[in-house]
Amino acid sequence: MNIDPLLGLFLSLPIGVASGLYSSLIVSKIARFSALRSECLRVIRGISFIGESQDIVVLGKENVAQLPLIAGEMRHLGHKKAGAIASELYSSILGCNIAAEYGKISVEDYGRNFALWQEKSREMSASLWQLYWPFSRL
Repeated sequence: MNIDPLLGLFLSLPIGVASGLYSSLIVSKIARFSALRSECLRVIRGISFIGESQDIVVLGKENVAQLPLIAGEMRHLGHKKAGAIASELYSSILGCNIAAEYGKISVEDYGRNFALWQEKSREMSASLWQLYWPFSRL
């Protein structure tokens, strides 16, 4: 009986299991970041506004309070740039909503900001180091 195929099987089995576990860890980290990014975009898309000239009514702004929580979770997972972007989005949205309440921003400007918020949210990227480093937070 030749022992080489059996030895090859026993050596390749632990390597296959380890690489499978590592790849599933990476996929779960990507899925977690993607869920947070999608939640950020959902909060922004939940804002609706109507009005003309300087008279704007903003609806759905109560969910904006979720953005600092999303930013904190992104930072906790090690995605510092994405967390900073989510914090900036929160500040910008809050500032525009306050300006809208006092009639300091036009509907066109608010609409441009609204499109920019969505673009920034969609373009947030994960830290590759945090995704591939096996000992980072999940």
